[in-house]
Amino acid sequence: MDSQPPQNATSRSRWQNFLENILYIAVAVGLALFVQAFIARPFIVNGTSMDPTFKSNDYLIIDEISYRFHEPERGDVVVFRAPPEPSKYYIKRVIGLPGDTVKIEGTKVTIIDAAHPEGFILSEDFITHPLPTNRTFE
Repeated sequence: MDSQPPQNATSRSRWQNFLENILYIAVAVGLALFVQAFIARPFIVNGTSMDPTFKSNDYLIIDEISYRFHEPERGDVVVFRAPPEPSKYYIKRVIGLPGDTVKIEGTKVTIIDAAHPEGFILSEDFITHPLPTNRTFE
């Protein structure tokens, strides 16, 4: 007596396996796209503007959720698209907040805000290459 399943049942089983595999792949890709769009996104640092905090070619996983619940704070490192080049991402540290005035004199960064009308000097060294002239940003 022959114990093999009918040919039709074998091909149906292969077809079901194929469809299950396609479904698993589609769910995995959809989940990966969801995570990347709303939860975390990988980035590779290109350039030395954040040196020594981040070096060129450092691999980062960026949190995409936090700023949906609160505004950036002074000292946070953010990744964003700049209007002049919306295809490029920039990584920068927040030093000035809305309503602040930022004064740069040599390598000294002073923040003037409502709580500090005389200003306070940031304790970290943000500028490694001083500008030839002093600048004020509001």
